[in-house]
Amino acid sequence: MGSREFDILDSRLARADARLRSMSIAWLGTMVALIVLAVTMGHAHSQPARVTARELQIVDSSGRTRLALYAAPDGTPRVVLTGRGGIPRVTIGVGSDGEARLGLYDAKGHPRADVGVERDGAPSIRLLDADRRARLEIGTASDGAAWVRFLDASGTLRTTLDAASMGASEMVLYDADGRRRVGLDVARDGSPRIVVTDAHGHDVFSTP
Repeated sequence: MGSREFDILDSRLARADARLRSMSIAWLGTMVALIVLAVTMGHAHSQPARVTARELQIVDSSGRTRLALYAAPDGTPRVVLTGRGGIPRVTIGVGSDGEARLGLYDAKGHPRADVGVERDGAPSIRLLDADRRARLEIGTASDGAAWVRFLDASGTLRTTLDAASMGASEMVLYDADGRRRVGLDVARDGSPRIVVTDAHGHDVFSTP
């Protein structure tokens, strides 16, 4: 066998040896990965399925609490989401009587919207101004009736809309002192009626 044949054979052996080392390294890496995965899964299965605590806080990269879950002293659950300055912006809770509440707050921590569902299932929404006064209220009663309330900046009721569960509907306008001045209603049978009242509560116009 000449030197050329030796060179070719040596080159083939070198390539075979390189492939063997690559396969060995890959096999070793696979085995290590499988071992790590097995250990990790075993550790995960050994962890408790439930974490019990009175309060759980989630913080951002600066250590500020951004989410808090806790049980109030009366045992009712609460969830609070805060802004960057630590001011609550969203609150979620369930009352001791079973009612559920969702509160939304502005950047100063003032409540601006409240969504609730009472124990009897009646839902409601309240929108508040910057002075925490309710300006708009929407809801339905447990019997299916629906209502809307508009209030002015002083908290005085100015307009109401009601749709009774039996089919009648009514709109009432109030003056700045909260006195009923104009009423428009439609009875269950479809007959309409308008009543205009003076400041003393006396009807000055009505139809029919």
